[in-house]
Amino acid sequence: MNLKTQGDITIAQIDTRWDITIANKIETELVKLIEQGTKKLICDLSQTEYIASSGLRVILIVEKAIKKIDGKFVLFGLNSFVQDVFLTSGFDKLIPIFKTEQEAIAALYSTQNEN
Repeated sequence: MNLKTQGDITIAQIDTRWDITIANKIETELVKLIEQGTKKLICDLSQTEYIASSGLRVILIVEKAIKKIDGKFVLFGLNSFVQDVFLTSGFDKLIPIFKTEQEAIAALYSTQNEN
């Protein structure tokens, strides 16, 4: 996982396969970011070719953790397979999903202005 920041937003680019072997590491790193004060988090899934149920569990844990601190969490760059997993599981109703990084960043700034 690679991290970058843009202003007060942290963008985490997730590896190509988000399965049980990597899910715990991703969870640890993302939750640590939130505990350290990250309130705006974007997961870049443009390099993610596969996501297992363990990856969905991490998404849920991160969403709950960031909501506890009144933060915002969005995703972008889902390929057709990963997008199908999110649609089938209903996760597209829980976490906002965008096509591009720019749309995801704009959404975090626009939701900030609505509060």
